Amino acid sequence: MKILLCRYIKHKQLHNQTARLILIHASKNGY
Repeated sequence: MKILLCRYIKHKQLHNQTARLILIHASKNGY
């Protein structure tokens, strides 16, 4: 159960990082 939670948190953090990178990339291109 603990391992699953850690994996879920890591996945969420990774998703947030990816979303942030996409937003930064989009704002740089003026979209």
